[in-house]
Amino acid sequence: LNSRIEAREIKFTCEVAPRMPRLHADKPKMRQILFNLLTNAVNFTPLGGRVKRPAGIFAYVGGIVGENYHSIVNSSATKPVTELAGTESDIGGLVGWNNGGAISGSFATGNVTTNSSGQFDDVGGLVGRSGYTGTSTITGSYAEGAVSAGGYDAIVGRLVGSVTQTSSVTSSHATGSVTGSGQLAFVGGLVGDVTDPSGSVTNSHASGNVTGGEWAGGLIGS
Repeated sequence: LNSRIEAREIKFTCEVAPRMPRLHADKPKMRQILFNLLTNAVNFTPLGGRVKRPAGIFAYVGGIVGENYHSIVNSSATKPVTELAGTESDIGGLVGWNNGGAISGSFATGNVTTNSSGQFDDVGGLVGRSGYTGTSTITGSYAEGAVSAGGYDAIVGRLVGSVTQTSSVTSSHATGSVTGSGQLAFVGGLVGDVTDPSGSVTNSHASGNVTGGEWAGGLIGS
């Protein structure tokens, strides 16, 4: 693979996050998986391009649960939530990733902060990311307090960081400040980014300061 990288004049870098956990796996199969991923990256990168291989922790961090597949009803979280290091993490005051779950009548009031400089963090006062597998809903819920993220292209919302496939936010609200200090951050008073046409925000509102971000909005960043 090195000769192919050199022939195509591609700059290759590897970034490893601190405090990586020990991995127990089939060594030959893992080597083949990594080789296939890197081969595809090299083959489809233009001449003189760059390939970056991050080795990080995929973290789902929430005030009551990291990843939700089911129903959360009339529940609350009041403590601060902080994520220290990771790559592509979902951090929320109540739930990190609402992955096909239904949240209703619930709230979070603690500050939510990520100190990570990693990419693709989804950070929200209530939910970091909502949607991807199945239908994900947030109804009649709210978040209060401050939300801040430092990732280069973090998606930050006072209620929800990102609303993705087949996800909806209905009759919900958020109050407090939200800050995204990354150069390409998405920052919204309610939702940082609605990333898919099948995502929706209905009958919801936000109040409070919105600071930073390449894309920023009082209700939705993008």
